[in-house]
Amino acid sequence: MFERLKDFPKNRIIRIGAAFSAFFLVINMVVYFALSSYAEVGRASEILLDDNVCNFASKDFSDIENMLLADTKPKIFILGDSISYGIGVASEKETISGYLRELHPEYSVYNLASCGGKSLDYYLWIQYLNDLAERVNYDVSNDIYVIQYNYKWFNIDNGDFSDRISQKRILMHFDKYIDDEISKELDFYPTFFDKFGTFLNDTIPVASNRTKLIGLFLNEKSKEDFIKHVFYGRPETNSFEYKQQYWKDKEEMANFNCKITYSSNQWNAENNFNFMIYEKTIALLDNLDKNALIYLPAYNYELTKKCQENPAFEQNIAKFLSIATSVDNITGDAMIGGVDEKNFLDDMHLNAEGNAILAQLISHKISKN
Repeated sequence: MFERLKDFPKNRIIRIGAAFSAFFLVINMVVYFALSSYAEVGRASEILLDDNVCNFASKDFSDIENMLLADTKPKIFILGDSISYGIGVASEKETISGYLRELHPEYSVYNLASCGGKSLDYYLWIQYLNDLAERVNYDVSNDIYVIQYNYKWFNIDNGDFSDRISQKRILMHFDKYIDDEISKELDFYPTFFDKFGTFLNDTIPVASNRTKLIGLFLNEKSKEDFIKHVFYGRPETNSFEYKQQYWKDKEEMANFNCKITYSSNQWNAENNFNFMIYEKTIALLDNLDKNALIYLPAYNYELTKKCQENPAFEQNIAKFLSIATSVDNITGDAMIGGVDEKNFLDDMHLNAEGNAILAQLISHKISKN
């Protein structure tokens, strides 16, 4: 069989490849213009990533850039993971960013969080936004970065690539900001297919077209459920019960948290990639003279108070805050215990009322700063 492939005319292979590419492009253009969207959720783009069910809140990279270039108001940039993204609530109005828009109408609020967001995500976003600031027509000195870190990423081993970046596409899009130190630690060297996939995602709305095609086979109720679960990750009920598929009871969740999320490991840059990037991010914000609130989230106190028995728990938080607050324009805070247990969907994700409370806490901090 392989001998026959050797004799296969090369020009015929090229023609077949060209025909397939043309067909691919035509189909995508037809779908893009002929089918209307049913997933205008405001907080997430229609792009479904292979390794991430919730994408950037302000749609896609090109959408974000176009909005920023046209927007002359001072901005609040929200960077974080699923907590900041607001997974689990019904609409954008019930997220932290939604409430901050109400509290600070003088600002444009951009929620750039994504599920599984890590320290490196934030570091790369800040550099990109700083470069973009040179092209906008307003005074960027009043911009504020609200950056939410996660206890978990400073405790886990960080041996896997997925523990160091939320998605490969972030690296591909912001690769020019990856220095030698980061590149060595990541051990990531993009292949041709990585670059080609990024090109497709940035130029052809393949994934959003896929979403539209799925819609052809769904009734209205199914579309509603699809949006609810894929884009918002919303459970059927805003209660602790939906987590039963992962944990048998609260005690088991608490034990898991104390072992993994709030372990007795000392946070340090030598042994933890995410903490190393955190330190680099603070230095970057200082160098760029940016205003920022750096905080650890308001975890469910009832599920985490047991973890405070760990010897390093308070020490780690103190170290985290001391690094942030060593810079004049940066405010640091650990908001654990700041939200009542009834406002949690699980150990860390908040319902609408919880997001409103956290937004108030954030508003107070940035207003004071």
